[in-house]
Amino acid sequence: MALETTRLLIQTTDVVPLLLDLVTARFYTMAGVLATTGISSVDGIIDVLLDGAIDPGTQYIVRLYRFGYSFSSPSSIYVISPPPGAGNNFKAYGTTSSSIPSDSRLCRAQGYLRDAHGDAWQGKIRFSLLKPDIVDGAILSREITISADTYGYFLVDLFRTGEYTAMIEGASGDERNVFVPDQPTIPIADLLYPIVISVTYSPVAPLALTVGGTLEVTPTVLASDGRTLAGAASQDLSWSVDDATIAYLTIGSDILTLQGLKAGSTTLRATRLDDTITRIPDTLTGETAVINVT
Repeated sequence: MALETTRLLIQTTDVVPLLLDLVTARFYTMAGVLATTGISSVDGIIDVLLDGAIDPGTQYIVRLYRFGYSFSSPSSIYVISPPPGAGNNFKAYGTTSSSIPSDSRLCRAQGYLRDAHGDAWQGKIRFSLLKPDIVDGAILSREITISADTYGYFLVDLFRTGEYTAMIEGASGDERNVFVPDQPTIPIADLLYPIVISVTYSPVAPLALTVGGTLEVTPTVLASDGRTLAGAASQDLSWSVDDATIAYLTIGSDILTLQGLKAGSTTLRATRLDDTITRIPDTLTGETAVINVT
């Protein structure tokens, strides 16, 4: 056996196919052991190293995931060593999932549960409804327990704008407060473990002001569970200016006020206060804004 470069090209089934990025591919041995993992590039390509063998090769099970898509072929691949003339190259096809609840009052939370080794985990999540109490004249039950399937896939319909507590049985055991967005679907990870994901500014950056002048900046802060947080979201973000000799920052409940102190450029910076939730990859769009003082 030898390690061989194995390429997976992932595209849609459209007449003019689109290349799919951010697709997570997990390759398992036939014994169910995770061999390696890859994420597709903007070109829809995943390159990984897998042990191969002489023709017909070493067989691997392929599991693909991107929220909102379902995938067909290949469910398994054979990696040949030495590689054939065309290489160990394979294609996979994704279609947009139609997994949207028929009831417009519901939001479908879906995604995967994995154990500490990255394998599928048939865990359970228990939801307790806090509100609403009555919908369209119907009194609602309070407790819902949903189990993941053999692939770790999990799906539950919850009332839009509803509030729940949720606990993943067998995980930390901590109950989490859940706020369901007014939208058809949401990734289960974003619902259970919300973090600030985006900050935009009005006026838009770069922020311009004069020495001795002031500028009022209104931030809009979006969390991963679909909520727009109130005002400057000071309970979730800390605000600072990299060079306080160029611009002075005053933080209000809704508005950030900048005062120009001397000519130059610096940066307005937003930093998450809650570091208890770790995500990979972890990005905060708009965490910095350039300030130009003239």
